[in-house]
Amino acid sequence: MRAATPEIMDALNRGEAVDPDSYYFRTHMRLRTGHPAHVHLNKQLYVGHGARAATGVQIRVFRML
Repeated sequence: MRAATPEIMDALNRGEAVDPDSYYFRTHMRLRTGHPAHVHLNKQLYVGHGARAATGVQIRVFRML
């Protein structure tokens, strides 16, 4: 989920450097595996805080306890 003013969105779409605190960028993920060593991941929820960088999107991922 990403939300920002139209001006900030335009700057992001042009690939300009924008302060990550000036827009809202969050995501969530669930992992699925059948491998016995990693099956515990199936019961975890992860959330992420994103930022657009010159080289692409950076997402910091956190496991919810």
